[in-house]
Amino acid sequence: MLAKRVIWFTVLTFLHAEAMHAQESYEIDSLVSEFYNNFVSKESNKEVKENIERLLERYPENPYLYNFWASVEWILMGRELGLKLNETKNISKDSAYTKRIAIYERMIEKGLLESAKLSDEEKSLSKAALLFEKSKLQYRFFEDIKSADKTSAAVIQILENTSSCHKYFFLGSIRFSLSNQSKAKQLAIYFLSDSYEELYKLDSDVFNKEKSIEWLKRAYECGYSAVKHKNIWIETAFILINAYANYRRGLSLDNELVIIKKEMAISHALALMFPQNEDLLYLHKYNGVRQK
Repeated sequence: MLAKRVIWFTVLTFLHAEAMHAQESYEIDSLVSEFYNNFVSKESNKEVKENIERLLERYPENPYLYNFWASVEWILMGRELGLKLNETKNISKDSAYTKRIAIYERMIEKGLLESAKLSDEEKSLSKAALLFEKSKLQYRFFEDIKSADKTSAAVIQILENTSSCHKYFFLGSIRFSLSNQSKAKQLAIYFLSDSYEELYKLDSDVFNKEKSIEWLKRAYECGYSAVKHKNIWIETAFILINAYANYRRGLSLDNELVIIKKEMAISHALALMFPQNEDLLYLHKYNGVRQK
């Protein structure tokens, strides 16, 4: 009788844990949808950030929430400063943002501590995602190219021996950013960049823009089976659309149309997922890329 009670208690405990995990995933997924459906709204960005903070009070051991928070804060600060997604401004000594930058960095560190508790494969992916957000902060809001490059190199090192196909989002994004530079800047990158050195270990043809797009394509085709990977897939889709738009410039009309069809397929998938996102509707209707 005692043995049966122990077994029954174990089953109930397992079912309760599964239900709690499902509830947590549902709440996070709802915020992901809210964020991307209202991507251009500062008010919505701020509300999503505050709701993530509330979830962190309940689920402080989930490293993905720290990563998601940093991603939303990065977008929100850029909107407040009136920056386009590819524009930078050094606010490291701006008193209006000093506290928020400190919180951003603390969130990254907390996320890294929680990531260390995961299994090897998930630990690597989670650490890489958090450091990727850190490099974005360093580049966009500190204009510290050297530090951003070192952090990006650390991301590549972490992912070198990872089998997850999601890793190609980070590798492809970093590689595309290098391959998309002018010849003069690529010369400096060749001699000075730690990221270049790490990418070279994976493929010596680092500045091949087409290969960087292939990496992004692999990440996109990877899809997602859990909400913690959904954000990676969405970001891959956005970056891949922009990469395709950049790559097709100067191509023959026939080749450009082939690339446009690929862009349209991705933008259509995103528009169906986030029907309230005006930018996605614009992309799908006009075959272009618009940034605010």
